[in-house]
Amino acid sequence: MGFENFFTHICLIAIVLKIYSSESERHKSLTKQYEVYESFKYASQRFVCSLCRIVEIEINHDFFGTDTGFDDFYETIKEKLECCFPEIQNEIIEDDYLLYSTKKIPREVVIKIYFKQYLRELDNVNSLLYAENFIGPMEHAVEQINYIYNELQAEECVVEEQASNYTDIQLLKFVDVISRCIYPAVKDLRHPWRWDFKIREKMCQIINN
Repeated sequence: MGFENFFTHICLIAIVLKIYSSESERHKSLTKQYEVYESFKYASQRFVCSLCRIVEIEINHDFFGTDTGFDDFYETIKEKLECCFPEIQNEIIEDDYLLYSTKKIPREVVIKIYFKQYLRELDNVNSLLYAENFIGPMEHAVEQINYIYNELQAEECVVEEQASNYTDIQLLKFVDVISRCIYPAVKDLRHPWRWDFKIREKMCQIINN
C-alpha cells in the first residue's frame, strides 16, 4: 500500500511539473507575441501617420488598437478623400526623426524612405511569425503581411516612376488601401487577449447570464 501511495505521489508530481512547464512555455510565448504585436502596431501607426502628415492630415489616436479606433480613422480618411486636394501641397518635407544631415528632403525621397523603413519592419515581423509558435490565425497574418509587402513594393515603383509628379491624392488613396490591409494583420497578432471593447462587453453579458 505504501509503495502504491508513493508511486501515485510521484505520478502526481510529474503531472504537476508537466503542467507547470507547459504553462511557463505558454506564458513566454504569449509575452513574446504581445511584444511583437505592440512593435508591429506602433511601426504601422507611425508609418501611416508619417504618410498622412505629408498631405497635412494629423492622426493622433491609437487607430490600430481597436475596431472603434480604426473605424474612426477610416472615416477621417474617407472624408479627406472627398475633399478637393491641391496636386502637391509640400514639395519639401521636414522630419526631425530622419537620420540625415539635412532635415528638409524632397517629398518623393521622404516617401521612399518611409516605405523602406516599413518594409524592414515587415521582414522582421514575418521572420518572427515563422520562428515562434504564436497563438491565433498566424497563417492568415503571414498571408496578410506578404500582401502588404507586395502592395508597398508596387506603390514604391509608382513613386519611383512619377517622382515629383506623384500627387497627394495618390498618396492618400494608398493610405486608404494599405491601412485596410494592415489592420487585419494587427488583429491576428492580438488575437489571444485583446478584444474590441464592445465584443468584450457582450462576452461578459453572455457569461454572467
